[in-house]
Order: sequence, then C-alpha cells, then structure tokens
Amino acid sequence: VNGRIFDSIREACRYYNLDHRLVYYRLKKGWSIEETFRLTKRKHVNDNCKSILLTGEDKNETYNEVLPIFELMGQTIVYMGAAGSGQHTKMANQIAIAGAAIGMVEALAYSKGAGLDLETVLKAVTSGSAASWQLSNMAPRIIKDDFNPGFFIKHFIKDMRIACSESKAMNVDLPGLELVLSLYEECQKRELENCGTQALYKLYEK
Repeated sequence: VNGRIFDSIREACRYYNLDHRLVYYRLKKGWSIEETFRLTKRKHVNDNCKSILLTGEDKNETYNEVLPIFELMGQTIVYMGAAGSGQHTKMANQIAIAGAAIGMVEALAYSKGAGLDLETVLKAVTSGSAASWQLSNMAPRIIKDDFNPGFFIKHFIKDMRIACSESKAMNVDLPGLELVLSLYEECQKRELENCGTQALYKLYEK
C-alpha cells in the first residue's frame, strides 16, 4: 500500500487507523487499494450529491458499520454530534441559501435594469468572489425563464419558518432571514409556491 509492504490487510488497517470490516467491504465493492485506504479520493457517479449528516449520542462502532453504505451514496459524510445537531445544521444550510438566493436575484434585477446582457454578467461574476451555487445554477434558469422546481418554494418557506422559530427560541436575531422569508411568502400569495426557489425573481419583474 503506497509503497509499504504489510503482512496482512489487518496490519495495514491498523497502520491507517481503519476498521478492517470497512476495508474488506470497500475491496469487495471494487474499490482500488488507494481509494480503500483513502490515499486517493473516491470518484462518484454524482459529484453533486448532497452532504449526508449523521447524528447520535456517540460516534461509536455503529458509525463504522453504516459508513460504507453512506459512502456509496455521497462524498461528504459528516458526524454532527448529538441527536438534533443534524437538524440545526440543515437550518444553517437553509439560512445560507436564503441569503444567497436574494443576492442572486437582486444581482440579476440590477443588471437587467442597467441594460446589461445577463449571460455576460454571469460569465464575469461567477469566477470571482461573488461566485455561488445560486449564481451558477439558478441564475441561468432564470435567464431561460425556467422556474420549474428543483426545490419547491412552499418547502423552502417551511424550512425558513422553522429556522426563524428556532432562532427566536435561542434569542438569536436573524433579520436577513426574516426579510427573505417575507419575500417568499409574497411569492406564495402570488400562487408561486409550486415553482422553484428561483421564482423569487418574479417579484422583481416589471
């Protein structure tokens, strides 16, 4: 392994601090030696797979038993801590998306108002510090007038309401999230709740 000679796989497992059952499972599934011992990154069919969050009171033997299954599903597998930590992490994710979403649609609205070519603007800004998943993936859909859902507005509203409720319980003020939630609730009033989250842009159309 990586130029080293071991008397057995178990010896290699001890050297790389890996559970031998995990190693045998990976080899059985066709992983290379380098991938098995994490010397090279395992390639997945879907590189855009969502992160997988694991929680529980202890990161114990059970984690190592289920890890091979999750490794077949995605690349980013994170143990978050005690039960409930994963849900809070999801809320943090949705809060970050809320900010990115409004930034993306307002950048497009401003650019359109300035008479700029939107595709050219995206080409310019997506390679700099303003780059985001929203700009790279949702903005092109808006330009194509594609508001089909990847994630429904109604589901995003549900998540943001939960995040607002939890933040108030923790005495954490999130005025930005509350603003974005109010805008998406306006989308809902306009019967856009079954559109994708990029349909927030429709509030800015004149």
